[in-house]
Amino acid sequence: MPGVSANGIEIVYEETGQADAPALLLACGFSGQMTRWPDSLEPAGAAI
Repeated sequence: MPGVSANGIEIVYEETGQADAPALLLACGFSGQMTRWPDSLEPAGAAI
């Protein structure tokens, strides 16, 4: 997975969906995982 370093921490992210579609940023708190988000937020046909 891609990631960036900011202020001494590593932030890992995932991009899904169409590049020209409006963006939606979901951010979990400290040590949160993407599995906490409901499956209904997954775009149809996307493999997360």
